Amino acid sequence: PDDERRLEEAFSELCERAELVIISGGLGPTADDLTIGTLARALGRGVTRDETARENMRQKALKRVASEAEIPGNFYKQAEVVEGALVLQNPVGLAPASVVKTKRGLVAALPGVPFELRAIFSESLAEELTGQFNLSAPRILRAKIMGRPESWVEDRVQQLAIDREKLEYGISARPGELLLKFISHQEDQHSLLDDARRLLESEFKNDIFFLPEGLKEASGGPLDISLAGRVHALLVASGASVATAESCTGGLIAKRLT
Repeated sequence: PDDERRLEEAFSELCERAELVIISGGLGPTADDLTIGTLARALGRGVTRDETARENMRQKALKRVASEAEIPGNFYKQAEVVEGALVLQNPVGLAPASVVKTKRGLVAALPGVPFELRAIFSESLAEELTGQFNLSAPRILRAKIMGRPESWVEDRVQQLAIDREKLEYGISARPGELLLKFISHQEDQHSLLDDARRLLESEFKNDIFFLPEGLKEASGGPLDISLAGRVHALLVASGASVATAESCTGGLIAKRLT
């Protein structure tokens, strides 16, 4: 809510309760962008303008207007940061992020625009968090099962001797497929995923295939392999071919397979 008192109370409570607080949004130029001011008060600090961010904004604005006189004063509100914060510049936008140490850990205020948030997080904030909290990347095992009901698969997974006390587990249904995900957060427990994979392979045999670990899409998300992509790979591997005669689908099946 755009309520300064409620925001300040919420930020203060969160910083007292959590080791890491990440805030997104409210860093824009309008009167209802309240994040920096309310966060600063919650931390007992002031607000200042980051000159590097301000100059970056000035240069970008001058590409759109004839002179500095045409740049509205509230435009530079986006350069405001919490006093004493570690400032992370925005590589794809305007407003920088403020990262401040708290009694329990860190609080970070990032832009709410998704691609700006992702850019700052991946290029700067992730490294700060890793150093501050001594983090290690989890290992993730992802698998897909085709053409089986969710309840049928879940019943069989629950009967397998997979250590779900130490592995985070989830299953989600998608059209024509189920995605299974197992996550190990402790490095000395990563081998449990190998045990889980063997059990899943034994139980589901040709109905299951595993997605590559560590590979990512261009967007930065984990690599996905669609049902059509799986069929294509199997056709290529076996040297087989498929012919389609389509009417209502208008060639969509052939397009998906190729």
